[in-house]
Amino acid sequence: MINRNVRFLALLCAMLAAAAGLSGCVTVTPVYTSTGAQGFAINCSGMQHNWSDCFAAAGQKCKSQGFTILQRNGSAVPMEFHTYNSYGSMNSEGLFDYQSSDSTNATGFHTMAIHRSMVVMCGHPAAPPGGPGN
Repeated sequence: MINRNVRFLALLCAMLAAAAGLSGCVTVTPVYTSTGAQGFAINCSGMQHNWSDCFAAAGQKCKSQGFTILQRNGSAVPMEFHTYNSYGSMNSEGLFDYQSSDSTNATGFHTMAIHRSMVVMCGHPAAPPGGPGN
C-alpha cells in the first residue's frame, strides 16, 4: 500500500510540474531591434494560449499605432513523465526498459510543450524612397 501511495505522489508531483511548465502568463519584454528602434518580445507559450494572445498583447502595447511583426517562432515538443520501481533499467540508448514481470510498477503520461514567441515593433515601417506610392 505504501508503494502505491508513493507512486501516486510521484506521478502527481510530475503532473503538477508539467502543468506549471506548460502554463503561464503572456509576457512582454522591451527589446531593441537591430536598427536601434524599441520593440517588444512577446511570449505566449503554453497549451492554454494561442497566437491570438500574442497579437492581443502586441495590440495592448502599441495601441492605435498598430504593430509590425519582426520575428515569429513556434514549436511543439513532445514530453513524457514516468515513475517506476526498481524492476526496470536504463538501456544503452538511455531509454527505460520495462522488464516483463507482474511486479513491474510503472506509470506515466505524455503531453506537448508548446512554445510561441514573437518580436514586434510599434507602428509600420516607412516605405523606402522610390517604393510603392512614391
